[in-house]
Amino acid sequence: MDLSTPQHLYAMVSAEVDAILRGLQYGSSDQNVSEAIGNARDVFNNLARELGTDIASLQKNAKWEVFEIAFYGETNAGKSTIIEMLRIMLEEEGRRSNKQQFKQLQAEFNLTEEGIAAMRDRVEQYKTQAAELEAKHDDILTAARQRSQQLRAQIEVLGQQVVQIKAAAPLWQRFIYLFKQLPAQKQARELEQALNDNEVQATRAAAPAKQAWAEAQQHAAAAENALAQSEGQLKQLERYADGEIIGDGRSDNTRITGRYEFTVAGQRFALLDVPGIEGSERQVNDEISHAIEAAHAVFYVTAIASAPQKGDDGRMGTLEKIKSHLGAQSEVWTIYNKRATNPAVLAKNILVSKDEEDSLAALDTTMQEALGEHYCGHLAISAHPAFLGVAECLVPGSTKAKSRAKFLDAFPLETLLDRSGASAFRTKVASELVSNSEAKIVRSNFNKARQVVVAVDDKLTELRKETFQPLAKRLHADALDAEKQVDLAMNALKSRAHSIGAEAVDRFVTVTRERIYEQIDKDIGNDDFKQALERCLRQGQENLAKEMPKLMQGALEKFQSQIADVIDRFKEHASELLEAYGSIDMGGLSERFELKIKIDNGINIPGLVGAVAGAAILLSNPAGWAIIALGAVTAIVGLAKAVWGAFSSSYRMSQQRKAANENLSRIEDALRESVRKGLVEGWPQLEPKVEALNAAVQVPAEQVRQIDTILGSAQKQLKTIIKTIEKTGAK
Repeated sequence: MDLSTPQHLYAMVSAEVDAILRGLQYGSSDQNVSEAIGNARDVFNNLARELGTDIASLQKNAKWEVFEIAFYGETNAGKSTIIEMLRIMLEEEGRRSNKQQFKQLQAEFNLTEEGIAAMRDRVEQYKTQAAELEAKHDDILTAARQRSQQLRAQIEVLGQQVVQIKAAAPLWQRFIYLFKQLPAQKQARELEQALNDNEVQATRAAAPAKQAWAEAQQHAAAAENALAQSEGQLKQLERYADGEIIGDGRSDNTRITGRYEFTVAGQRFALLDVPGIEGSERQVNDEISHAIEAAHAVFYVTAIASAPQKGDDGRMGTLEKIKSHLGAQSEVWTIYNKRATNPAVLAKNILVSKDEEDSLAALDTTMQEALGEHYCGHLAISAHPAFLGVAECLVPGSTKAKSRAKFLDAFPLETLLDRSGASAFRTKVASELVSNSEAKIVRSNFNKARQVVVAVDDKLTELRKETFQPLAKRLHADALDAEKQVDLAMNALKSRAHSIGAEAVDRFVTVTRERIYEQIDKDIGNDDFKQALERCLRQGQENLAKEMPKLMQGALEKFQSQIADVIDRFKEHASELLEAYGSIDMGGLSERFELKIKIDNGINIPGLVGAVAGAAILLSNPAGWAIIALGAVTAIVGLAKAVWGAFSSSYRMSQQRKAANENLSRIEDALRESVRKGLVEGWPQLEPKVEALNAAVQVPAEQVRQIDTILGSAQKQLKTIIKTIEKTGAK
C-alpha cells in the first residue's frame, strides 16, 4: 500500500479490501468447494460493503488541515457552556463579532443596567405625579359634590315646607299665595343660585388640576413607550449576547453540530459542539457520527462523577455508546463538569472532593478498559460560574446577568476562574492539546482507518469463533454420530442376515428330514429312497430359493428404514443448526446473511440407500446350493448301495434314515458354508456404499470448515492492511 499521501489513505484501504474480495472469485470443479467459496465470498462481501460505507463516511468527514476537538457526552452535561466559555476567553471570531454588535446596540439605545433602571424610574415618577394630580382633581370635585348635595337637601326641605303651608291654608289664602312668595320659596331660590354657583366654581377650580393630570399621563405614556422600545431592543440585543449556544435545560437543545474555529499562537483548531447522546438520539445519530469521524481529539463531558453505565433490556447504555462512538479515537479525555449555581460551591480552594476524586478514579478505570491506550484521563471544571465570570455581554436584567453579579460579588474574576478550573482548562486546550497538531491529525485519521479495518477483522474473528468453527464441530460430531448409527444398523443387518440364513437352513433340514422319513416309513427300496431323497432335497432347495429373498428383503427393508431414519434425523438436525447459525447478524447491516449449504448436495438418501440395498441383494441369492446338495446325495447313496440288500426291511429303513441324516448333515454344512461365503462375499460390495453414505454426511461440516479456512485467509490479508496502516501512521 502506497500511503505516502495521507489524503489517499481511505481510497487505498478500499482498494485493498476490493482486492481481497476479487481474490475470492475463483471457482472449483468440486461442487462442495465451489459452494463453500460462494458462502465465504458472501460473508466477506457483506462485511466489505459495511467497511466500504464506513471508509466512505470517514473520507467525507475527515479533516486534514485543522485540528478538530469534539465535545461529546450526555444531554445537559454542559458541553455548550464549556465551549461558549472558551469562545469568550480565546476571543473566537464569531463571538468577537457578536460582542461588537452587542456593544454598538447597547450604546445606541442605552441598553445598560443603569439606563434601563433610569427609564423605569422615570416611568414610575410620571405615574406617581399623574396619580397625585388625579387625586387633587378628584378632591376638588369631591368637595364640590358634597356642597351640592348639602344645598340640594336644603332646597328639598324648603320645598316640602311650602307644600305643607299651602295645603293647610284656607282657599282665599291660597289665592293670595298665587301672587305672593312664601319666605321658604324665596330662600329656596337663593339656595338654587348657590348650587349653580358651586358647580361653576368647582369646574373652574378642577380645570388646572385636570390639565396637569393629563400632562402627567402623557409624560408617563411617553416614558412607558420609551421603556417598551428599549425592552424591545433587549430582544435584539439577546441575539448577540454571550451564551447564545447554551441550552435552556430542555433535552436535545443541540441538534446540529456547532463548529467554532480558533487560531492561538499560530495553532489552528476547532471546537465541535456535538448533540447529546441521550434523548431523541435517533434524530441526531448521523450528526454525532459525522462529528466524531471529523474529530482528532474528544472530550467526553459528564456532570456526574461516576463511571458511565451499561445498558439493560437490550438498550445501549452510555458505556456502550462511548465504545461505539469513540473506539476509533486516538485521544479521549473525560471532563467532569461540576454543577455550581451558588458561589458557596466554590468557597474552598479544591473544586473536587475526596469522594468525587475516588469516583473519577473508577471512571478512569472503566474508560481505560473501554478505549484502551487512547484514553488520557479526566479533567475537572465548573463551567457555569466560569462562563458567567467572563461573559461581559449579557442582557441587562436577565437571569444570567443577575447570576453573574452574584458570583462576582462573591469572588474577583481571577479567583473565580482559578477555583472553577477555567484558567487551567484554557491552557490545556489552547497550548497542550493542540501542540504538534499536524502529527496528531495524521495519527488520528490513520487510527480511524485502522479501526474500521480492525472492526471487520474482529467481526471475522467473531464469526469464525462463534459461528463457523463451532458449527463445523457440531456438524462433524453429528455426522460421526450418524456414522455410528449407520454402522450399528449395518452390524444389525449382518447379524440378521446370518440368523436368517441359519434359520432357513435349519428349516430346510427339518422339513426335508420329515418328508424323507415319511417315505422311508413306507418301506421303500433303496432306488426309490434315492429318488425320494433327491426329490425332497430338490423341493426343499426350491422352497429355500423362494424363501431366502423374501426373508433377506425384509431384513434389507428394515436396514433401509433404519439408515434412512438416521440420515433424515441428521438432515433435520443439521438443517436446524444451519438455520440457527446461518442467520448471522453481519455487523449492523440491515439485512442478515443466510448461510447457503444444501445438505442434499452430499446426501442423496434414495440413491445411496438404494445402492446399499442393491449391493446387499446379492446376500439373498442361494445360487449353487442345489448342486452342492445333490452331489452330496449321490456320493453317500452310492457308498451304501452295496450293503443295503443284505438286511431286513427294518434295518434297511434304519440305514436309509442314517443315510438321509448323513446326507442332510453334509448338505446342512455345505449350505451353512454357502450362506457364510455368500455373506462374506456380499459385504465388500455393500461396505463401499455405506462408506459413501458416511462420507456424504460429513459434507456439510467440510463445507463449513472450508468457509472458515477461506475467511481465515482473507483475515490474514486484513491483518496485513492493519499493520501497514499502523506502521505508516506512526511515522
